[in-house]
Amino acid sequence: MQEAACADASIAAAPPMGRGCRPQPQTEGLFMTIPLEIMLRGNDRVFTETIVQPGDPASWTERDVAAVLKSILLAIDRVQNPDKSEEPEVSLRGLSWIVHPSGSGVVIAIEIHSASAVAGPLNLTEARLDGLITRALRAAAPTTTVVH
Repeated sequence: MQEAACADASIAAAPPMGRGCRPQPQTEGLFMTIPLEIMLRGNDRVFTETIVQPGDPASWTERDVAAVLKSILLAIDRVQNPDKSEEPEVSLRGLSWIVHPSGSGVVIAIEIHSASAVAGPLNLTEARLDGLITRALRAAAPTTTVVH
């Protein structure tokens, strides 16, 4: 994957989500920046963004991981539709994901029909993040009652 230089990877008290900067993950105060690389189908360019998530990954819950996954999907949408002004509704269905060891932690790799993305590294064990994602997606799944 392609790395882009980043002039300032620090985190403010309430940082905005950035574009085009590939910092290393950092935790300062109550927020963590997570590097994100996005690859669109049919495009050789690697787009870089950052996700800002409250808290330290060690204390994340399923709700926090669901927010990270939704942020990844929203970032993909921004790259695919740069002129769009409204954020779409995000549903955690129809994505393939894997947690993979990487250098100083693990990354979340997701794939949807039109793009793939890699976020991290995160300072979590593979088993813990895998479990958090599994439970977050299970909680987001629609519940239906089938009557025979």
